[in-house]
Amino acid sequence: MKIFKILSFLTLIATLLIFNMGCQSDDTPNNDSEVPTQVNYVPLLRYDMENSAVGNSFLNWTKSVHDNSKSFSGEQSIKISTNPGGVLPDCSGSHRFAGRTLLDENLRVPPGKTIWIRIMHYIPSSFSFGYKYGGEGDRAAAEACGQNKDGNNRVKWLVISPTNGTGRVYFNPQAYRRSLGDGSGTMRIITEFGHGLTNLEANLPRDQWFSLQMAVKISSESDGFIRAWINDTFLGEMNGPTMSPGSSVKDWGIGDYWNGVPWTDGKAGRTDFWIDDIIIASDLEGYGAPNTLDDGGRPYISTKTRVSDF
Repeated sequence: MKIFKILSFLTLIATLLIFNMGCQSDDTPNNDSEVPTQVNYVPLLRYDMENSAVGNSFLNWTKSVHDNSKSFSGEQSIKISTNPGGVLPDCSGSHRFAGRTLLDENLRVPPGKTIWIRIMHYIPSSFSFGYKYGGEGDRAAAEACGQNKDGNNRVKWLVISPTNGTGRVYFNPQAYRRSLGDGSGTMRIITEFGHGLTNLEANLPRDQWFSLQMAVKISSESDGFIRAWINDTFLGEMNGPTMSPGSSVKDWGIGDYWNGVPWTDGKAGRTDFWIDDIIIASDLEGYGAPNTLDDGGRPYISTKTRVSDF
């Protein structure tokens, strides 16, 4: 009898283990099974998307709401939608999407310090990275619709802005004229101050959770840098001035302006993507640079780090 009970108990344990393994999500990054380094720094900001009801606006960004259809951790994420309007030659549609959020004055990262921004993304393969109007060939159509022909082969994505002037820093996926595209290929990190840039050949993951991250050392001198990662892979960096003299970081965000108006062929799924688990860090006094290092020894926020770790 005792042997029977022991065998039954072992069978139950084995069944539970198999069930648990089978229930693991395919949507999480492939390296989530590794044991994460324990975080020992204080982030500037963190958002886990669990603090508001489904349907409520996120930080007053454009068409960005709490949603429970997908999540990286917890029960909710933020669904962000573009507004392409109707299929061409329809004139509707809007440049605005997502947004930028002001930092409190005591969190404005000053010259000589570095800011890290990591945002988990879920971008379906059906999402459109296209634009409607770009270049002189689209001038007449754009003007007839009261739109701007300013589309180009980059989508404004991760962004920080300076306290002085308008020279922002961006990490931009690729865009495509009147084509779906996938955001991959030649991505770009760029500062509008001095127009320093580096092109990055990278594939943008689709139909799975992944992280986009950039680190920016704030400087108007040669010691500044912009670095970029997808998941835990370092893509490259730009070295040199990143912001105008005396500037600190005023705000951060995604977008908030889609050059040339988003393009759609009218099929389902062209307008929506999701974000979750935002972590912003800095070596600002009282906070701390990330204590995880990439393969090259550079500090960064690991994909395995969750908001709940802090």
